[in-house]
Amino acid sequence: MTVLPSRDDTGADHTALAAAWRDRRRGGLSAYPVLTPAGLVLGTGTLLAKRSKDAWAPQALDVDAGRLLTLLAIAYDRPHTAEQARRILAKVQAAGRALAADEPVQAAIHLAHAGLGVLPDADNAARRLFLAETLLDQGMNPETLRKVAGYGDDQAVLKYNENHRPSGPGGGQFYSPSDAGGGTPSSVMNRGHGAARPIQNDTVEKKRRFVQRTIGVAREIAAKLNVPVENILGLSALESGWGGQNPDSRFAKDGNNYFGQHAHSKYENGTMFNKKGNVEMSTFATPEDSFRSFAESHGDLIRRVRAPEERARKLQDSRRFGILENGEPVVDYVGNVAGTIRKLRPIIAEHAGE
Repeated sequence: MTVLPSRDDTGADHTALAAAWRDRRRGGLSAYPVLTPAGLVLGTGTLLAKRSKDAWAPQALDVDAGRLLTLLAIAYDRPHTAEQARRILAKVQAAGRALAADEPVQAAIHLAHAGLGVLPDADNAARRLFLAETLLDQGMNPETLRKVAGYGDDQAVLKYNENHRPSGPGGGQFYSPSDAGGGTPSSVMNRGHGAARPIQNDTVEKKRRFVQRTIGVAREIAAKLNVPVENILGLSALESGWGGQNPDSRFAKDGNNYFGQHAHSKYENGTMFNKKGNVEMSTFATPEDSFRSFAESHGDLIRRVRAPEERARKLQDSRRFGILENGEPVVDYVGNVAGTIRKLRPIIAEHAGE
């Protein structure tokens, strides 16, 4: 049993729906979830999770677990186990936090680790997704849609709703105290005037600390490669999690590895493994050693390349940067690196006279 009309039905008996689908399809199709200014998008622009309107919020995506998992089940034509649902929600949540912290590359990496992959039979899947989105937007609740679409009671969603009903705004939003970056009452959901500003200020101060710590050696490297200093700092900021200030940036924090360099890099003083134990990374005595190692090993890729987009593209095309553990390129790596470079310029300007 299914509530979604067949392709023939859409073409003949649902004229307005068919026209809407054709308009959507002409706008292009994304065969995997991507982060856009509107939010988390799949297919022909279907919003899996909207971008939060609160610029100060610690979570950049407004995630309704029931809606998200229902749309994904219909798009990929399979329900979720509890473990799959937990992983998807956790990774989308992490991507939202990274976006709120102005770390788009890290957000894309979290999203890639959700394990969703490419839509099978993308055109038909996107059409199913469009129809499901239409029904939800017209007022059908996700539980009813799952049932009539043939997926029954998704136990993963039911378990999630049971466990989280009291703890978040709007009932179904994916939110817990840990989403706010520590769970302290002052950092959670008080959204009066200025309430969330410390989160934004913390983000700016994190960037300032990173620039203050690294601008000396970055200027040295930039002069040798004949590139703007922000080009060096922008890449390092993303690869190192702002110099190890992010919780999951232990290679920089514990190993002074500011460019994600693998083992056997020049100037390394040891190595350490990733959590899975299958990737060996260099460690350095100081961040300066990591910067100089990057320049001597990879500097020729970007020498005299001044445009941020071209620089990021050359790095990713080399397969040494912007590549996930599974060998796939990080989505939107070029745009994210270029954007970070530009956002660093006013902070770098604070050090112009030094």
